[in-house]
Amino acid sequence: MKSLKPLLVPLVLVFSVSVAQAQEMDTFLGLSLGTGMTMGKPGDAMQIKRSPVFLEVDVGLVFDEDFDWEWTPSLILEVDGRVALGVNPTVKRVVRFKWFSFYGGLGVPFFFAPYTLLGLEAAIGGIYYIIPKFAAVVEFRANVFFIGSDLPDGSALAKLDFAFGVRVDL
Repeated sequence: MKSLKPLLVPLVLVFSVSVAQAQEMDTFLGLSLGTGMTMGKPGDAMQIKRSPVFLEVDVGLVFDEDFDWEWTPSLILEVDGRVALGVNPTVKRVVRFKWFSFYGGLGVPFFFAPYTLLGLEAAIGGIYYIIPKFAAVVEFRANVFFIGSDLPDGSALAKLDFAFGVRVDL
C-alpha cells in the first residue's frame, strides 16, 4: 500500500495557510492655489522674486485606517509666466482633532515639462473641516531644487510658498 503523505502535505498546507487580508484604503481629493518667493543665485548676486502661481491637484491615500499618515501624490501646474508641469509625491504626518488637523510633510517635487527640476520639500499645514467631508486647507512649504535643466551648474533654487485650497474626503 502506498503512503498517503504526498497527498496529506499539500492538503494540510492549503488549509493551514491563512487568507491574506486586502488592504483598506481611504482617499481624498484636494485642489489648491499658491505662490510665494523664489531665491536663487544664477550669477554672483542673489536674486529674489515672486514664485510662479501654481495649481496643485492632490489624491490623498490613507491605508488600513491609519489616519495619522497620508500618502499624497500630487500634480503641479505652474500657470504664471511660462507654464510648467510636475509631480510631487509626499508623505504627511497628521495630528487630528474634531474639526481641525495639523500636518507636517516631506515631498520630492519633480518638474518634467518644459524643463526639469528635482528637489526636496518640507511643508506644514492645517485642515479645517467646514462640514464632515469638506475642508479648507492652508499650507506653507519650503522647496530646494538642486538638479535640473533649468539650473545653472553648481547652483540651487529655493522657494518659500503659501497655498490655500479645498479638500473632499471620499
